[in-house]
Amino acid sequence: MSITNFLEKNPDILTKLENNYLEFPGTIQEQGILLVLQEPELIILQASENIFKIWGLGATELINQHISKFLSQSELETLQKQINQENIEDYNPIQ
Repeated sequence: MSITNFLEKNPDILTKLENNYLEFPGTIQEQGILLVLQEPELIILQASENIFKIWGLGATELINQHISKFLSQSELETLQKQINQENIEDYNPIQ
């Protein structure tokens, strides 16, 4: 299931997120996921266990798969655009 499909099936999720704050620093929120991608190929190296709630697949099933198998074309284009930003640190909360 793509992120767009997930949002279509759960339209109230964005409203719930408006007032949500990070309760436990260093953890993944219930509505969030974590993916580690290998660049430039965009192969999934790691995925958080809660990915099942979003895509209906276990984290181990995603390993070594190309991210395009799980995103719509527009989502993939948005991801690539963000990755290709000159100032990637502006989009990286860890930096």
